[in-house]
Amino acid sequence: MGKSKKRSRASKARTNPLHNKLNSAAKDANLITKKIQPLLTQLQSAVPNDRNMAISSISVLCDDPHMRQLLLREKLVQIILNHTLSDSNKDIVIEAYGLLRNLTLEEGYDISIYLWRNKIWVSIKDGFDQITSSLQNMQQEKSVPNNDKKQKAAISQSKRLLFDYADNLISLLVSLTNNADDILNEILEESNLNIIFGLIVSFTQYGFENLPIALQNTILDLIYDISSESLDFIDELLKFEPIVSLIKRLNDKPTTSELSQVLVQGILLQLLETDENVQLDSIQCLSFFEKVINAVKDIDLKQMNEQLNYVIKDEVDIPKLKEQAKKRQVAMMQLQAIEIALDVIAGIIEMISSLSLQMSSSLSTVLLATVPQLLDALQQEFPDRVFIAWNNLLWLFVGAEEHVDENILSDIWNKVTSHDDKNNSSVKLGKISVMWVILKICGTQCDVGLLTKFNVWNNIGFVDAIIQQYREVEEIDFRQRCCALLATVASYQSQDVSVNQHIGSFLMQLLMGKDTPVDVLIEVLGDMFEIYSDSDFSYDEPVFVNGNFLALLNDKVIPNVKDIFKMVDKNKNPAQKEKCTEMFSTLQSFIHYKTNERS
Repeated sequence: MGKSKKRSRASKARTNPLHNKLNSAAKDANLITKKIQPLLTQLQSAVPNDRNMAISSISVLCDDPHMRQLLLREKLVQIILNHTLSDSNKDIVIEAYGLLRNLTLEEGYDISIYLWRNKIWVSIKDGFDQITSSLQNMQQEKSVPNNDKKQKAAISQSKRLLFDYADNLISLLVSLTNNADDILNEILEESNLNIIFGLIVSFTQYGFENLPIALQNTILDLIYDISSESLDFIDELLKFEPIVSLIKRLNDKPTTSELSQVLVQGILLQLLETDENVQLDSIQCLSFFEKVINAVKDIDLKQMNEQLNYVIKDEVDIPKLKEQAKKRQVAMMQLQAIEIALDVIAGIIEMISSLSLQMSSSLSTVLLATVPQLLDALQQEFPDRVFIAWNNLLWLFVGAEEHVDENILSDIWNKVTSHDDKNNSSVKLGKISVMWVILKICGTQCDVGLLTKFNVWNNIGFVDAIIQQYREVEEIDFRQRCCALLATVASYQSQDVSVNQHIGSFLMQLLMGKDTPVDVLIEVLGDMFEIYSDSDFSYDEPVFVNGNFLALLNDKVIPNVKDIFKMVDKNKNPAQKEKCTEMFSTLQSFIHYKTNERS
């Protein structure tokens, strides 16, 4: 499905609740001596109340990047693993797992791998066993009448602890699998999946709707997250009927949580993608769009951002921060709901395109009006996801051979090209992708006027700007898009031949380069086959023939590509190796074809 690879969790790209700028070594040393080390010592105290206060304070301080780094430098994670997770006080254990979850969200791969190598999965599995056992006990207690107020209060407290414990454990697992493919692959082993699905079934037996909304979201997030990464996960999930029935029930009777509503639609879409017995139709697509858009369209972005970016300017006030943390949690759920909503919208569009679905007039209206309206409203805050959705939507029109009004294309082009990517690689990729498909549409519709308006037609300066971007950005996906875009511009007929010559020479240099990445070579070979596929093209003779491209392909490209493709390991990268073999064979055929084309 067309979703962003990983979702941000309102962490690195947004302002943190604390805003202390303590950069000097002297101040750091003072902080470590007077605040950090005493807290870590207190965390290992023999007095439970001291440990409880310490873990709470540390959790709050870790929201600030600078304080977090100081705590990590002083072996915070090791102390939690060696002491806190085995604490006799359940509150402390719960908060410790929550802290580890937050650390993995903020710090990503390194801490996740460290935890995994230190057997955190063993601790999580033990926790899952405890939760399952406690849920069974609580079910039995339901049937026993109890009028004792103290006993009721104790039971209520036990439930709170259990649900907080489950929430932190499951969300920690989600974060771990998000941060490292090696961890995800281990979790996808059948024995581990059975443990996870068994836990979810226990929640359904207890009564999913009886769980706190935050825990419901966390469970649904686990299902959505891993199902979006693995078809094997979905295949195993389908064996657990109680879980499938739960998703269908939540679809029929949605909760009030925006995040829950969106997650359910995302999961249903994943299940639909793998079910060969179900054919997507316009009515189902309309239902997906309606439910997803309705779930998030009324979220107040300004208020959400105020909560996410709230700054405490005074000295650290723990009670005030705890109160603010609750508001921030609501805002984070709204943020995540919007992110997933955009992923799901992009995924639905991609499925419509791949299935060549016959679109009803109602569906066309949603795609041409309702969806663009939502994308426009969210572009400033979620540009990477919005650009993915625009990209999928425009390619849908290309595949359906639908004429796209030039005002729509011009509006999207202006919004995309004027957007400041802030050197964000995902946004850069989104921008170049949308630019490429718009230029593709302009070529198909022979709209020279629009290309002139975009400053693309007969403009070598535009070509040089794209080439410069190629050289500045190292991500393979981005470089592939740059080459594809250039190939599209090079293919315009009746354009000044110098534009094709400039692009053709650049692509030929890539094919002869020893350092050109394999996937870029594959992309460029395909581009060259397309650009110079016909001798009748206006630029073929002056560029391909007179520029001796055929000799270059024979003498320079063939040996270079052969050497590079030979280095691809068929055991480690079988799909890539197969593509290399296919493209090399096509290259030989192309050379043979061009050799005899004019004879």
